[in-house]
Amino acid sequence: MGALIACSSGDNNADTTSGNGGGTSTMVGGAGGTGAQMPSSGPGGADGSQLIINEIMYDPKAVSDEAGEWIEIYNAGVNSVDLKGYRIHDQGSNSHTIASSVTVEAEGYVVLGRQGSNNGGYDADYVYGNDFFLANSKDAVILRGPDDAEIDSVIYGSTAPWPLKNAGVSIELSAPTLDNATPTSWQLAIVSYGDGDLGTPGGPNGGAIPGDYTIDDTVDGWHQPALKTSLFFGPLDPLESIVLDELKLAQDKIRLAFFNIRLYDVRQLLKSKIAIGVDVHVILDKKQQALSYNTMGEQLVADGITVTLVERTEAVDATMHDKFAIIDDGRVITGSANYSHTALNISDEDLVVMESSSLAARYQLEFDELIADGDDKSAPYGASDKIHAWMGPEDSIYQKVISALDGAQNTALVAMFQFNTSSILDAIIDAKNRGVAVVVVLDKVQADDPESLANETLSSAGISVVLAHNMGSNFAEMHSKFAVIDHQLLLIGSYNWTNLGSFFNDENLLIIDDGHLAARAEGKYADMLNAYGAPSASSLGLTTGPQTVDFEVNNVTLGAQEKLMIKSIGGGPFDPAVEMSGTTLAANVEAGTRIEYRYEIHDSKGPLALEGTTHAFTVPYAPGPFSVVDTFEK
Repeated sequence: MGALIACSSGDNNADTTSGNGGGTSTMVGGAGGTGAQMPSSGPGGADGSQLIINEIMYDPKAVSDEAGEWIEIYNAGVNSVDLKGYRIHDQGSNSHTIASSVTVEAEGYVVLGRQGSNNGGYDADYVYGNDFFLANSKDAVILRGPDDAEIDSVIYGSTAPWPLKNAGVSIELSAPTLDNATPTSWQLAIVSYGDGDLGTPGGPNGGAIPGDYTIDDTVDGWHQPALKTSLFFGPLDPLESIVLDELKLAQDKIRLAFFNIRLYDVRQLLKSKIAIGVDVHVILDKKQQALSYNTMGEQLVADGITVTLVERTEAVDATMHDKFAIIDDGRVITGSANYSHTALNISDEDLVVMESSSLAARYQLEFDELIADGDDKSAPYGASDKIHAWMGPEDSIYQKVISALDGAQNTALVAMFQFNTSSILDAIIDAKNRGVAVVVVLDKVQADDPESLANETLSSAGISVVLAHNMGSNFAEMHSKFAVIDHQLLLIGSYNWTNLGSFFNDENLLIIDDGHLAARAEGKYADMLNAYGAPSASSLGLTTGPQTVDFEVNNVTLGAQEKLMIKSIGGGPFDPAVEMSGTTLAANVEAGTRIEYRYEIHDSKGPLALEGTTHAFTVPYAPGPFSVVDTFEK
């Protein structure tokens, strides 16, 4: 083989060639390192066993390396073998002799793990502890029999031609008959286990096991399929990856209108898109780009991207405050978040993704008006339209908010970064006075500003105010801007309920009439109440106790002997996994509980297919039932 390797001296020995006293060494393939060509005698051959190092998890993500590393051994022979007395070691000083019986059945698997519990969710057949550990760059795994004869060995790397290192993803043989000394015989795992890492510890490598089930990959995974709309909320949802994945879909055109963009990966993605002919145009606020630390506008221009800077001069602090993206005239992404690392990973933020040519056209009109300095009012909607997009200041969006609050009958839950528009404050107080349960979450830093009226005004009117101080970083904020009325109507967008936002800024506001999406927003509200030390939900006039959540998977057809399971990730109401009734499940879950989960397809022998993704839903402090529609994602 002749490859230079580094011994296991820990996870940071990226390019070193010396280990724990083992020195620099090379290893030449032969009997060791050839999983498909075993010795003709000795413990690995004459007894009918053929032990193969089949899968290696050297860099877990769900837990630390000290807890989550493991090695899988496959027996390709016709007889079982007991591994007691066998030894695993590397080319340095790491070595462990298996001290108890561990039987590998013919055509069976065993998992040798560094820890037996809290290990990321796999079942260890034997725990070897800290005698042996796996480097995250390159290392060796050598298996020897009780007579010290070498049975198999693998010298793996983390760069080409080996599968590139991917935290939380094991490397596995594409087939156990392949030569495991050859890097191209290995692949990255694609199905998840336990707490969400990818791998198949104790089972066949690769994707789903064939069965009678079918998974329709053409079904899109919208939170609300009828409206082709999904809601995501940071920091619990991975907003950065969602945004980048959506922008990657662009084939013809991208339009971005943002108060500010600072994320390097957005710039790189836009560069890659213009390189293949995608038409990209970006609008940014001119006042923000005049600040010395905001250089994205200049960088994008240098990359060959069209950038327009918009300046609002109607008030001293007025801004182009929009935050929306249009993709291929058919998809819109909007919400509270600017495209920065803090916004998309740490702050409390809202993200709406919609597929609709009519909504895209409406946002395109706003985009064109920003360039032309126009202020035409948006066209009215029909009675059957469930999503209304309004633009400020021309559409008097503050009046849309007041109208919605005036219609509240039971509850009004507000989360607002900045708030000082007196007419909206009056509408909230009026709602409280006629018996509506009103709760308002405000960013603490903004609420403490002397110019902010909301905290004192609302509190003096007897309205419950929660001050949220996001401590995720020095720049983190409770930056959300949404309200949910009567568990049905959702108001969300770039619009702070301030005088600047109401009368001077360029803003956008969505009003969505849908219980599915309102429930997801109320779930985020529950997350914030739980995170920011709010009084008990019952004292706020909200609903507590178990609530019914109806789960449905809309792209799976099961065979006669198969069942769909739902499993909590990292503990929760579906741990252990719960069998569904066909592809649905009505579960009673305590209000305020956040559930992170995946789906699995089983037959009588065990798992056939495991999802490679994680879903999430927080049960609101509101009366159920709630409907959750998911797609099974391979």
